[in-house]
Amino acid sequence: MTDPLAACLLHGIVEELEAELRKDRPDWHGPRD
Repeated sequence: MTDPLAACLLHGIVEELEAELRKDRPDWHGPRD
């Protein structure tokens, strides 16, 4: 992707989606026991 603004926007959307996933699944990026 060559458009920095579009890349920034897409990154923000991905961040929000990952935050939702982590909220639904707390062990998504948690430490493995």
